[in-house]
Amino acid sequence: MGAWSRPPEGWVKLNVDGAWTGEDCRGGTGMILRDDQGCTIFAACNHLQSCGSPLEAELLACTEGLTLAFQHTDKPVIVESDCSEAVKMIKDSDVNRSPVAATVNEAKRLCPVNESICMSVKEHIDPN
Repeated sequence: MGAWSRPPEGWVKLNVDGAWTGEDCRGGTGMILRDDQGCTIFAACNHLQSCGSPLEAELLACTEGLTLAFQHTDKPVIVESDCSEAVKMIKDSDVNRSPVAATVNEAKRLCPVNESICMSVKEHIDPN
């Protein structure tokens, strides 16, 4: 995985990740918010008792992370996820009719189209 990069001055960066196990349809979310100096503002994780897919876990990580970020800062937020599909769904202006539509809509509600939210995808780099 690539090294973490600082957000621009005056911004904060929220890194989110979701995990899922198909055996028992459970999962988890993790998130960390850092300022432009790299100092941690908060870090959190959550167990998902019921989770339908890896995509759902990623989307829940985004919504939980944004909710917490807005409680901890009034600075503009860069959200970084390793799930391009989740980021695309949240950024898409079309109506979402997928099985995860409710979670997508909640993330969209938290991310109004303005200059205070920026979503990006952080690619995992295979060391082999």
